[in-house]
Amino acid sequence: MSFSKLIISPKGFVDIETRIFLDDITTHIESVYGLQQADFTNISTKGTQALQLYFQNRFYFSQREKKINLVINNVSLSKNGQALIVNASSTKLLDSSKKVFLFNTLLCDNSTKQVNGIKYLGKHYLLNISNPKIEIQLE
Repeated sequence: MSFSKLIISPKGFVDIETRIFLDDITTHIESVYGLQQADFTNISTKGTQALQLYFQNRFYFSQREKKINLVINNVSLSKNGQALIVNASSTKLLDSSKKVFLFNTLLCDNSTKQVNGIKYLGKHYLLNISNPKIEIQLE
């Protein structure tokens, strides 16, 4: 399971923090992108660059049928070293007058049992391969 906290500013700027089990994402990124060792120590490493590509295809917003990607700003490890913490922001502002959808199928291509939790405005959403997107209500 991955878990994300989503914040959308009144102007439509997105900040999201995602926690992913380090061993799961490391093994998967190494396999998908042919890396010997996925290094996530900073945003310029090959592991994090591969993770950015992975996000573009599996974790993004959509508005009016247009994709709005997330850009990784920072990566770090959790205190216990078991989770990769990924901080990202949107490449464009969200328009509050249009419907907004969030897609998250991180690691669903690795396991059909994968669940991705999203917390937004006190609500919890669960996304998976059979339910890959939710509509986000902007305030």
